[in-house]
Amino acid sequence: MIASSLLVVGLITTAAVLESDDASGLIENGPILATIDDECAVMTDQVDQLGSAGQPDDLAETIRDQNEAVTTMVEQIRLLPRAVLAQDRPTEAWLRDWDRLVTARESYAKALEANGEPAGRFEVPLDPDGLPIDLRMEDALLDDVCRVPESLVDPDRRDRSSV
Repeated sequence: MIASSLLVVGLITTAAVLESDDASGLIENGPILATIDDECAVMTDQVDQLGSAGQPDDLAETIRDQNEAVTTMVEQIRLLPRAVLAQDRPTEAWLRDWDRLVTARESYAKALEANGEPAGRFEVPLDPDGLPIDLRMEDALLDDVCRVPESLVDPDRRDRSSV
């Protein structure tokens, strides 16, 4: 009887903790999602409007212009009140992944300028499980709220649309 009572109390406590806790890795806060949706749409439009670049210097410039669009999106989302951002813990990790992507793309742009050609294929940074971070970035949001444009993870491709 005592063991059964302890089990019930344990299950109720666990359920309460899980209910009040953020879903691991999933951004669910309404105001955050609305801001992400709006800012991501602007970023994606800007990235898509940039044409394909043939020469390494042109590609490096396109990469930087796209990075600027991403950086602006991230900055706008970070303008949300800290209390709001703190309500959904995966948000900061998601924003850091965008920062990491921009940093990797900037390194690639520098290599293009220095070498006059790609020093190999662009490598998307990996998450702790060894998977490209763009997969985790997209998995953090339901319903494709903010897809990572293809040209951000494959800057050498000729077709610059994210579809």
